[in-house]
Amino acid sequence: MLYSIGTYISGSILSFRPMRIGGGICLVLVAIAPFLDYSLQILLAAFAISISYLIPGYLLRSQYRKQKL
Repeated sequence: MLYSIGTYISGSILSFRPMRIGGGICLVLVAIAPFLDYSLQILLAAFAISISYLIPGYLLRSQYRKQKL
């Protein structure tokens, strides 16, 4: 839950919508996780990390490369 809030705030500071969306999705996943089995919680955590960190990171990188050219 803490990193979903941190991701949302970071996205707001950077004015980067995909990061805010990722933080919101993580917050929803946090609400679902207690009702699932532990093995599914681990998969859910991996999904949450990819949604909140990896995808926005690659999008930011591509924006940076476009601006650099």
